[in-house]
Amino acid sequence: MIENETLITNFETKTRDEHTISEELYKKAKQDTELYYLEKTQGNILRSKCRIYEDGEKSTKFFLGLEKGLL
Repeated sequence: MIENETLITNFETKTRDEHTISEELYKKAKQDTELYYLEKTQGNILRSKCRIYEDGEKSTKFFLGLEKGLL
């Protein structure tokens, strides 16, 4: 996971001439990272027993507090 994030950061911060990885590798790393965080978010929502969830919403302090039983 950290490797993907490093690839993404390097690709996004360098100019077109400085790229050392292909755009296809960048897209794959970005897709894998987004899928990982989506799965983590869905797990947090499930464990928090939240009844309302809007698509595209990320894990927040609210969901994590529900999961821990703090709210």
